[in-house]
Amino acid sequence: MLVNSPGKSVARQQQQGTATASPGKLVSQPAAPARGGKQGPARKQLLKEERDSPVQVNSAVASLTVTEPAQEPAVVLPPAPESIVELTPATYQDFLLRESSNSLVLVDFYTDWCGPCKLMDAHLHHLTFAFKGVKFAKFNCGRYEDFSTGLRIRSLPTFRLYHKRKCLEQLTGAQPVKLRQLVVHYFRPSRK
Repeated sequence: MLVNSPGKSVARQQQQGTATASPGKLVSQPAAPARGGKQGPARKQLLKEERDSPVQVNSAVASLTVTEPAQEPAVVLPPAPESIVELTPATYQDFLLRESSNSLVLVDFYTDWCGPCKLMDAHLHHLTFAFKGVKFAKFNCGRYEDFSTGLRIRSLPTFRLYHKRKCLEQLTGAQPVKLRQLVVHYFRPSRK
C-alpha cells in the first residue's frame, strides 16, 4: 500500500500504479513483478483478485468508489404450526406420557443465548411441515437448569426422540441433516 506522493502529478502516479483517491488515504496498489519482469501464476491470481475486488479507483477523476455486494432478502418463515409445544418441568412428563404413547415425539433442548440452538430452530420449524405425524416440543434449559441437569442434558442443542415413553435416540449439536435422517428412520406415517 502506498500513499499519494506530493511531488508527482496524479496522471503520472496513475500510469505508475501508485495513485490514490486523495492525498493521505491508503489504497491497495499492485506490487512490482517478480525478477526478470515475469509474473508467476500465484502473482497473476492475486492481481486478478485485486481487479475483481469491490473497491475500484476511477482513473479519470481519481475517486474511490465502493460497491456493496447485494444482500439477500431475509427469509421469513411461515407461522409455526401448533405442533411445537413449549414445555416446562410441570408439563414435561405429562406431555411425554400423553403424546409418545401413540406417536413419535421430538424434544429440542435449547437455550435462548445458544447460537447453534438458534440455527437448528429454523430446521426444526421446517421438520414440522415435513412430518405431520410427529409431535414436536421445545424445552428451555436456560430457564430450568436444575430440571435439565436432572435429565442429563450436557450439551446444547440436544434432540431426543421418544416413542411409547422411551427415548429411542439422542442427537447433540447443530446437525440438521442427521436430525432429518433420525426422524426419517423412525417415522412410519399412518395409512388412513
